[in-house]
Amino acid sequence: MIRLTDPVGALLLKALKMTILPLVAGLLFTGIVQTVAAAHAGAMARKVLGLFLAILGVSAVLGVIATPVLLNVFPAPSEARAMLATGAGQVGAVPGISDFLSALIPENIVSAAADGAMLPFVIFISLFALASTRLAEAPRTVLARFFEALAAAMMVLIGWVLMLAPIGVFALALGLAAQSGSAAIAALAHYIVLVSAVGALVLIGAYLLAIVGAR
Repeated sequence: MIRLTDPVGALLLKALKMTILPLVAGLLFTGIVQTVAAAHAGAMARKVLGLFLAILGVSAVLGVIATPVLLNVFPAPSEARAMLATGAGQVGAVPGISDFLSALIPENIVSAAADGAMLPFVIFISLFALASTRLAEAPRTVLARFFEALAAAMMVLIGWVLMLAPIGVFALALGLAAQSGSAAIAALAHYIVLVSAVGALVLIGAYLLAIVGAR
């Protein structure tokens, strides 16, 4: 049974991964172009944009602070920690600051994308989108429509993949449960509760910030 379900689960993961780069490129490019356009639309648009960025910043900081606290208060079950420690493997060396900064700008963006280096790819698309806002209206519109269509097409493709998600998820869960037993279920349940708790805190914080901003 496992020999049959493992390839099915792997196919689902590959089908989702193949849409990541074009989807990120389309959504990021479109989002940056629309954000720049909104910033030039007037004082009210800039105020709304500033509030939106403030909410994102506060939610990120709140998530960074709340997650370690919740992990200390509600640690993962011992069997789940043992399973994760067993599958972690050898931890690589942490790169220095110079190596990290050097890796942000790839020599070949196509090669970086093929290697799955998302951060350099995101930086390139962001700079590319900002550069496109300085073009004349005709080429700027062509680029904007291309990336908007790219993102829309990827969403359709992801919808097709997700139609088969129940089968793929069942195959992945069956294989994981067969290998790890109840430890995998405990780790997943702990993860869901932790993310839900952090999300609830972020939602409350964003709501309070929105009230302050509205006044």
